[in-house]
Amino acid sequence: MIRGTFANIRLRNQLAPGTEGGWTRNFATDGEVTTIYDAAQSYAASGTPIQLDDVASLGHVDIELLDDGSAAATFVEVGNQQARLRVRRVEASGAKSAAVTVSATGARPTGVPRIARVGDELLFAWTESTPPAEGATEGTEQVKTATARLPGVSGTR
Repeated sequence: MIRGTFANIRLRNQLAPGTEGGWTRNFATDGEVTTIYDAAQSYAASGTPIQLDDVASLGHVDIELLDDGSAAATFVEVGNQQARLRVRRVEASGAKSAAVTVSATGARPTGVPRIARVGDELLFAWTESTPPAEGATEGTEQVKTATARLPGVSGTR
């Protein structure tokens, strides 16, 4: 998460209104607005990491902030020769819902899956790569999309 946010100097975090770039609100302290790096270091020091995956994760995390202060978080999880794009709701307290599988495939997702919210639906987009066919030198990449409802997500935007 840290690396991706530093790469976008125009990032506007809704938790830190009026800022642009790598700023956020640090809930591990008193809710002060601080740099994303400093907030991440504070969370790590306080021993409050949030592990999204249940098995083994490739990372590739994206987050969509919801109206009630919780977030829908996507991540890619691997296990049993299969890669799964999953999503779960994370409360501001760190409590997590059960993970919901958006896509399960033998192909490995590439890049970072994206999530966006429209009303009470979550929209997902990701790419999958497949190995080269016999005699070919390159595999293929396909853009995939899905929509879903996460339990407890409602309202309009």
